[in-house]
Amino acid sequence: MLYRFDVNLTDEEYFKFNVFMQTKTKTGKKNILLSRILCVVFTIILSFIILVTGFLKVRPILFLTLIVVMTIIYQIKYISLLKHRIKKTISLYKNQGKFTYSPKSVIEFDDERIYEITDESRIEHKLSNMEYVSICEYDKVIYICFNAAMTFVMPYRVFENDEQREEFIEFLKVKCKKVDVYIK
Repeated sequence: MLYRFDVNLTDEEYFKFNVFMQTKTKTGKKNILLSRILCVVFTIILSFIILVTGFLKVRPILFLTLIVVMTIIYQIKYISLLKHRIKKTISLYKNQGKFTYSPKSVIEFDDERIYEITDESRIEHKLSNMEYVSICEYDKVIYICFNAAMTFVMPYRVFENDEQREEFIEFLKVKCKKVDVYIK
């Protein structure tokens, strides 16, 4: 083995991983944009239907002002609402005893493969199948992504020192064509 790391993920690290996937990745950004657009479209359609049918017996300007203000608040608070939903989902799964991640694992690397060893399983992937690596300086973590359902989370604290971490990052850069660094 070239590298061997004992990884003990916290709920907070898993939460930050989910927020990262929803706010920084191409798919996550696309979903946010789509959700925001659909909110505006829905608001316009609803407003049009209510105004044309005369469903509400209020002044149209007052009603439209209220709808616009509510839509703006939703757009501004969207990321906060998203984070809240992620926390609730993680908590729900945890309370049901259904972990969607491995809190404790050993992750090993050789020249060709990555291995994740937990009490329940041993998973093996070819390094050549990595889609991308994301290095998050602000959260002090490395995400090694193979597909939407398989990402390895490597907090900086698993490394013995900064030198080992930098050496490991260089190893990943050789093995994966797409390595992004996020400062904030």
